[in-house]
Amino acid sequence: MRKKLLILLFFFISYGSYAQVELGFKFTPTISSSRLNSDSDDFNYSSDGVGIRFAAGPFADFAFRENYYFSTGVFLVSNRSAFEITDKNNTVRYKEEYGVQYIQIPVAIKLYTNEIALDKRIYFQVGTTMEFNVKEKEKEEEYFVVENFRFFNVTLWEWEKIPRL
Repeated sequence: MRKKLLILLFFFISYGSYAQVELGFKFTPTISSSRLNSDSDDFNYSSDGVGIRFAAGPFADFAFRENYYFSTGVFLVSNRSAFEITDKNNTVRYKEEYGVQYIQIPVAIKLYTNEIALDKRIYFQVGTTMEFNVKEKEKEEEYFVVENFRFFNVTLWEWEKIPRL
């Protein structure tokens, strides 16, 4: 058993000396909008605009080739969900707004270009994002449309094109 643990420890140490790991902290603005999927004979449902929120957290990039990196991290992301509901019978309008926070875990591949100028490269990032709901709060005490939000959310493709200095 000790030999197996020693070999495993040696493997991780040798891999760590080979792989280049870049650590960082990301603080970025996001544009948050809502999408409501519901059909009803009595009500019209629509999104009520967008909001600017922020995402922040640490990330790590693991190099496995010269310009190819595996990227992941843990981010706290704030979202705004706002809806407008119109009653078709008496044309009464209701507005609801929710603040929702997620822990976001991206899993992506970053592809860097060669230097386009002195110490400047551009990268393209393609991947997926998993989100876990940690907090939801309605702006008013009453709510009409949303009783609760999903605990887990996933996006299939995430695309970024950002110049890196």
